[in-house]
Amino acid sequence: PPLDGSLSLPELVDLRLQQNPQSIYAVLPANDPKDRPIHITMFEWCRGIHRLARALRPQPSYEAREVVALILNCDTILYTTAVVAVMRAGLIPYPMSNRNSPAAIFHMLRTTSCHHLIVTSNTLAGLVTGIMAEASSQDYRIQIDELPCLYDIFPHFGYETAGDDFVSYPALNKCGPDEIITYIHSSGSTGFPKSIPHTNKSLMGWYASPFGADIPRYPKHLTFCTFAAPTFHMMGMGFQIWAPLIVGSTATMFPPKAPAFPVVPTPDNILEGMRITGVNAVISVPTFVEAWSESDEAVKFLSTMEVVISGGGPLAVDIGDRLVAKGVHLRSGYAGTEFGAPSYFIPPQGLIDPKDWNYVHFDPRVSIRMAPRDEGKYELQILNSESHPVLIHNISDVCGYATSDLFEKHPVKEGLWKIIGRVDDVITLASGEKTVPAPMESKILSSPLVVGAIMFGRGRNQVGVLIEPRQEHLMNTDDPASLADFRNQIWSIVEEANKDAPGFSRIFKEMILVTSPEKPLRRTPKGTVMRKPT
Repeated sequence: PPLDGSLSLPELVDLRLQQNPQSIYAVLPANDPKDRPIHITMFEWCRGIHRLARALRPQPSYEAREVVALILNCDTILYTTAVVAVMRAGLIPYPMSNRNSPAAIFHMLRTTSCHHLIVTSNTLAGLVTGIMAEASSQDYRIQIDELPCLYDIFPHFGYETAGDDFVSYPALNKCGPDEIITYIHSSGSTGFPKSIPHTNKSLMGWYASPFGADIPRYPKHLTFCTFAAPTFHMMGMGFQIWAPLIVGSTATMFPPKAPAFPVVPTPDNILEGMRITGVNAVISVPTFVEAWSESDEAVKFLSTMEVVISGGGPLAVDIGDRLVAKGVHLRSGYAGTEFGAPSYFIPPQGLIDPKDWNYVHFDPRVSIRMAPRDEGKYELQILNSESHPVLIHNISDVCGYATSDLFEKHPVKEGLWKIIGRVDDVITLASGEKTVPAPMESKILSSPLVVGAIMFGRGRNQVGVLIEPRQEHLMNTDDPASLADFRNQIWSIVEEANKDAPGFSRIFKEMILVTSPEKPLRRTPKGTVMRKPT
């Protein structure tokens, strides 16, 4: 389709229904392991979108394009359908993480003037009650509707035919390139999540750059492992909704369990799902990649994938190097809710050596500026352009977005960049010397004893690290002997982290703190540690 926004995303639903009905939108394992996987065609998915649009808004009124919040804990296939159905009905979907507090959700409702919520109250009763209380206390009017059930939207789930009953939703009009088409929120790692608007032009334009262009350019059809990606997050929305709809990749999802709670992703059930559904590409947060790296069988399976993309947070260098040495085609995915994906996810052959898996190469079609910071570090700034629009501007001298992400150049290879942390993560000691914590934290996280690590020391004379042990290594932190034993066990990996750090950044053994089982590190929905709240 044209990627300049002249064809709107809701119109693209109808185009796929007419022109690509037999392409596979998603593959799901059957609930009975003896049955074959369920294939949801674009034909069946788009019909489901039309049915749900009619259920949510029986009488279309495209003049009134109100924001509709989706606060759901449901099967992924129904969630993705709901996002696009709200859009197809001429409304503006705003998927919100159900892991947010009622206060955070109310903040997002108010900042986008959203008064209409679609919820799954059977799986989120406490949260919905909390949101209602917040709204009532502020005298803020809200309308809450229940999400229809899966089998009302997909009455022949996996087996829809052209002869089955279907009434298409009226054609959409007045949805131009610059119309806001959806909101997506930031992770909220530094406070309440920020509401990021997206237009037809911005989303479609992003798929003309690497986020979408890499997929159709690839010589094989790509079926992505998207089991674990939450749909409200940019990674989930990108690979479960936009990539299949815009560039034709296939998503994979757990089988529906409604009215029960949806499947909770684990490293084991994701791996099993990948085997059953015929996945040949993986997009995942580092948590799962690190778990799979501990199993020879899992690594062997991953080595058969066309690509394994780790994104959403840093993957420990030792783990990535080990996977690459065992034949895994590992790549780093870099993207942001505010600016899309400016770098290649699946680089052209020969552009990035496999050993440089933790470096990215920015697409020349995306206008970027590397703003120098301290000692060979640069902040990435994405500049607004016709081909890659950026709607959030926070740079004084030009229209663009300063990401706060710090990069460093490859020591010898021009054009390769490695993310090393964030501008606001830099720890400035009392001496004025500065420590970038991400490389040291990444090294410590490669330990099988550790599930989380965050350095501290701003304004102090030396740095320290707060470590969250893995479940099987939790201890009574009030017991000095247990604490000393754990420090001794992880000291070798801390020494490795110290080896490459300047003297003022080195961690002393007595500056290793350990979280108690009752107070683990706080995390964002994508699993990364929330540094400031911690």
